[in-house]
Amino acid sequence: MSACYFYTNLLARIHAYAEVLPLTPDRHDAGMSGGCEWEPFELTVEEYRELVSELLNHRRKGYQSVEVPDWVQTFSDWAIWQQEYQSGIPALEHRRLYQDYERAQQAYVQAQQAGRINQLEALYVQKHAAWSTLAAFLRQYGQSVFG
Repeated sequence: MSACYFYTNLLARIHAYAEVLPLTPDRHDAGMSGGCEWEPFELTVEEYRELVSELLNHRRKGYQSVEVPDWVQTFSDWAIWQQEYQSGIPALEHRRLYQDYERAQQAYVQAQQAGRINQLEALYVQKHAAWSTLAAFLRQYGQSVFG
């Protein structure tokens, strides 16, 4: 497990990481934050327990064990749930708005790649509206879409 995924000091049971934080990719692009790279590896359940135990023993680092809801299935879900846990931003509404934006973004990119130029303006407006709605939602909680 790459240490870059523990930047919030929240540790879940290993099953929560199976889909959310896959161990096999060798890169995670964190956008403007840069990201991180690592050699692919696997942890056994016992190795993961040892890792968590070691991290929890570093009390001044503030690691804590948490229960993660079943709906957390992707890295985006994980990030959204963490914002609810730490900042009180309602996760399910946040997730819905984020998914609305992702669908609009995907539709725009697909039209662009397919050369459907006549659809681009309308799809751009939809994408921008979804982004603006998400941004307005997050501003209510003193956050931005950039974290």
